Amino acid sequence: MPRPRGHKLSQPAFDFALNAAHTTITDLAEISGIPRATISALRGGHHGASQKIIGPMSDALMCPAEVLFPTLMPAFVEAETEVAA
Repeated sequence: MPRPRGHKLSQPAFDFALNAAHTTITDLAEISGIPRATISALRGGHHGASQKIIGPMSDALMCPAEVLFPTLMPAFVEAETEVAA
């Protein structure tokens, strides 16, 4: 099964950040401007996130983007690049 396009959301990090912010997915959707269905699909691993989604989501949760989306970490990006080469 191919990896979803975009960056995969870390479900444990997302759940932790959501609880720490004392918010719900519905509230997050309203605050971030990201449709609730998109957030749910990301949480379920059904597709990856683009930069257009990553920024507003991490800002709304006040959580570093690299925590929510580990594939943004430089070490992961370098490893992916080496595998592709």
